[in-house]
Amino acid sequence: MKTALTYEKFVYDNYEYLKTFCDKHVYVAYAGGKDASVILHFFTRAKEEFGFEFETHAGMYPLHVYTNDDVDKLDSYWKGRGIRITWHPINKNEDAFQTALQQGTNPCEVCHAAKREYFLEYLIRTVTDWNSTALILGWSLWDIVSYTLEYILGSVYADREALYQGKTIRERFFRTAQRFYPMLKMKEGYTLYKPLLRYNDQDIVKVVRENEIPILTTDCKFKVYRPKRYLADSYIKMNMYFDYDKLMKFAREALNLEKPSSYTSMDKNDFIKSII
Repeated sequence: MKTALTYEKFVYDNYEYLKTFCDKHVYVAYAGGKDASVILHFFTRAKEEFGFEFETHAGMYPLHVYTNDDVDKLDSYWKGRGIRITWHPINKNEDAFQTALQQGTNPCEVCHAAKREYFLEYLIRTVTDWNSTALILGWSLWDIVSYTLEYILGSVYADREALYQGKTIRERFFRTAQRFYPMLKMKEGYTLYKPLLRYNDQDIVKVVRENEIPILTTDCKFKVYRPKRYLADSYIKMNMYFDYDKLMKFAREALNLEKPSSYTSMDKNDFIKSII
């Protein structure tokens, strides 16, 4: 019988990682969606149990997604739960999305690149001890299932040298493969942690609904250019559930998943700006 996603299950699955945060400066990346919201929901309890504090940062790009009403509602809700969100308006012209389309580039890559560049610069300005820094990101099990299928379909049906989001299929998989690992300890001492990798979207959505957690209500105008959205629609229609351990076994054996050392040896400037 499938076990519901509760705080107790979250702690059971993530105990070995959560216990390392008591001496860390923890940054949670928040985009206003369901995944990051579930992380904040559980972290409000975990920080008391495991003795750590964390900062929450939201990169507001594209700006049309972050309406004043939504930002005010989310900010008020999380303040009521003791969490202060630092909102970062990323003031880049959204004409870049249309330019990308005209040039045959996925506009999502424009968004991701802008956020990576902004937060790399922010972290370099503000982090005083990289060895005690932990970055928390919200990729889920469905995300890495979709990256797997994206790679398989691209390798079989697409020109392997053709560019997708500015990368070849193999380069794209190298960039996304680090997301399969729950925790990476980087050479400069900082930690990258993804606490939702064991959970299906149904688990995450149920937590949001049952706890009445507000999320952004405005969709990105360019969301149709994210292939994983179409794949997720298929999973929903077929009521599919995935298993993290089985996926990792398949990815390692059939896809030659990159080893953690391929990433942990990278300089933070290269990794944060080009890989995350």
